[in-house]
Amino acid sequence: MAENTRIEGIAPPVRTRLPYRR
Repeated sequence: MAENTRIEGIAPPVRTRLPYRR
């Protein structure tokens, strides 16, 4: 669950599938 917070220092819900994950 903490993986989404390791994306780029952000901690938003992964369900939103924002462009930050690209």
